[in-house]
Amino acid sequence: MRRAAVRARRWLGGLVVLALASGACATLSKQSTGAPEPVSVWVYNQGVPAVHVYVAHATLTHSLGVLAGQDSASYVVPQSLIIGNGAIRLIANPIAGGGGQYVSQDLFPRPGDQIRLRVLSPVSQSYVMIR
Repeated sequence: MRRAAVRARRWLGGLVVLALASGACATLSKQSTGAPEPVSVWVYNQGVPAVHVYVAHATLTHSLGVLAGQDSASYVVPQSLIIGNGAIRLIANPIAGGGGQYVSQDLFPRPGDQIRLRVLSPVSQSYVMIR
């Protein structure tokens, strides 16, 4: 009878250890497979009265928003546009015309990057950087 009790305790102890180990593995796998951090775009319009900001990837163009003069805003680039090593471009288009548009060079952001776009007057003199 005593041997049976010892075996039962060992068996139960083994189950507890197994349950704790599998719980720890599940926690680790949830942490490592989480969604990637978004790529954000911070825009400061110190130039034209109002500008429409877009992000483009290949043939897709997505509107980020409209920004008034002397204003700033933060936007998030849709994850569908951050594909592999594909380049994106930022486009700033003045609503009232005013000196053409700005199109950035190819940008290759990584998850968690912040892109900063400073819109100047004329808009073609604007610039972008990645942090």
